[in-house]
Amino acid sequence: MRQPYTGANSEVITVSNTAIPLTTIPSGAHAAHITVHEQRVRYLYDGSTPTASFGHSGIVDEKIDLENRQKLTGFRIIREGGTDAKITVTYHLKFYPDEAIQD
Repeated sequence: MRQPYTGANSEVITVSNTAIPLTTIPSGAHAAHITVHEQRVRYLYDGSTPTASFGHSGIVDEKIDLENRQKLTGFRIIREGGTDAKITVTYHLKFYPDEAIQD
């Protein structure tokens, strides 16, 4: 059985001491899967700006799932400590089960 989303593309983003959005959201992306690497982070997905002490805490190897376009565009992230973090982001396009599929 097919999943409701299919992979679009992936990127690795360096997260430093200034809150940043996702850098390259593909046209048509409706979800993203994010993994935190190297350092703890803080993030928000409502368009607000997190700080090193405010926002959801993301630990190393944590998985963050953003389920809709509004959360993708509202996502902001910053490192929590003194060392840069990295995140791997895989964007997903919405899959419509009723469309014709050729394997």
